[in-house]
Amino acid sequence: MASPSADIEQGSDEQLMAKDPSNRRLRLVINGEGGAAQAKGGADRLKAELERLSREAALDCTVVMTDGPSMPGTLKEALTAARAGTLDAVVVGGGDGTIAAAAGIFADTGVPLGALPLGTVNHFAKDVGMPTSLDDALRALAMAEIAKVDLGEVNGRVFTNNAVLGVHPFMVAERDKRQRSHGWSKWPAMGWAFLKLLKHLPSRRLTLHVDGTSRNLRTPLVFVGVNDYRIESMDLRRSEGMANGNLWLLIARHDRPSAFVGFALRALLTGFDWEGDFEVVRARELKVECRRHHLPVTYNGELERLEMPLEFKLRPLALTILKPLPAPAGER
Repeated sequence: MASPSADIEQGSDEQLMAKDPSNRRLRLVINGEGGAAQAKGGADRLKAELERLSREAALDCTVVMTDGPSMPGTLKEALTAARAGTLDAVVVGGGDGTIAAAAGIFADTGVPLGALPLGTVNHFAKDVGMPTSLDDALRALAMAEIAKVDLGEVNGRVFTNNAVLGVHPFMVAERDKRQRSHGWSKWPAMGWAFLKLLKHLPSRRLTLHVDGTSRNLRTPLVFVGVNDYRIESMDLRRSEGMANGNLWLLIARHDRPSAFVGFALRALLTGFDWEGDFEVVRARELKVECRRHHLPVTYNGELERLEMPLEFKLRPLALTILKPLPAPAGER
């Protein structure tokens, strides 16, 4: 097993690397229907604030507001402009789902993509070092360097962070159902979903083909991450390197409801026993088979039923990004 790289892979496009970051021409493509726009009082107010903060950060950029259905077309127009030489990079503002959709469009093009964290969780933006406040994020973009990161893919769909089978798709489906039927907010609905999970554990018999080696198992959870993750108490966090060259699999060992209830209670009281409760496997490719024709999968924060088999693969250094410079030692 190759040891992971400590840093994001640096880009190799000499013209982009040589250009003074302060002279880059950017286009900010923003989801005007997202929570950030609503919090600011609407898309027009968010656009005005972004334009003001961009001027203060000395960014040469235009701000384009769009909606969810129009986002792919707007991003493709920006990509065409960048390829024609009228833009140097494109920045997309939204949550992990929006940024992953943009990554699928910009993958393997060499055009740098920046991530402005305007979602709820913003895993990808945080992983590349983007500040979460708008003013700090735009200042970071003004001096960002060019880098390359790996992407994941499942059945042709790109994901930037991770894809999950089992308990997480079950909980997201139950959460969404509760929100639709009872009007609950996100976190109470997720708590209800967790209680249902303890009663109806979605454990599956699967065949995993990992880099050509096959094994049969029964598990309620398979987590497929892009690059290594660090295990920290109750949480998983991406390792510093986002160009490590592998998929990172976390497989739950407990496959019976009674054992899973004990595992869940112990986790809440004392934290996970990561070594005893889970198995970690690294791979470049993964194929998942089971007797069902479709399985629910969550990736990029979204839930979708995908046709079997599930074929995961790593796309090394597929995405060129704008990566903020590390903060000075005294500011970390």
